[in-house]
Amino acid sequence: MKTRKCTLIFMLCISSIGFYAQTAKDYYTSGNLKYKLKDYRGAITDYNLAIELNPTYGEVYSERGFSKEQISDFAGAIEDFTKLITLRGGNAETYYNRGFAKDEMLDYKGSEQDYTKAIELNPKYALAYYNRGIAKNNLSNLKGACADWTRAGELGNMEVFDLKNKYCK
Repeated sequence: MKTRKCTLIFMLCISSIGFYAQTAKDYYTSGNLKYKLKDYRGAITDYNLAIELNPTYGEVYSERGFSKEQISDFAGAIEDFTKLITLRGGNAETYYNRGFAKDEMLDYKGSEQDYTKAIELNPKYALAYYNRGIAKNNLSNLKGACADWTRAGELGNMEVFDLKNKYCK
């Protein structure tokens, strides 16, 4: 009797799985919750499932890229931000995010290019000027770095003043 009851419960559980088929949006939402809980690997797993169901779901690539950055998978983050740019044409934020990941991989030329694109798309993007200045400084372009930090300061980024005082005389 007990075995029969367990078998029946097991069969009901298995059959109910088909009734609750998750959508790409469900996995995206679940991934976002896991990200907020700092379960970055769990979030990536859910984002992967969302992408399997809908490979053109752009927002998922962005969020998966952020999750990959949190676990220091910067190459993976760059791939995700690049895929988002391919799907949606890219916006200032996406280019900035990809530039940040390139910066973390010490690809200063690549990060400078992405920050420049972010600035072209949003000329008032103070943080992009700030980080492009850092990339330029790492590329031994101190004059360009100081110009970017000056512009970032004009746009309200107060963090630049320490860098300007240290590097720009």
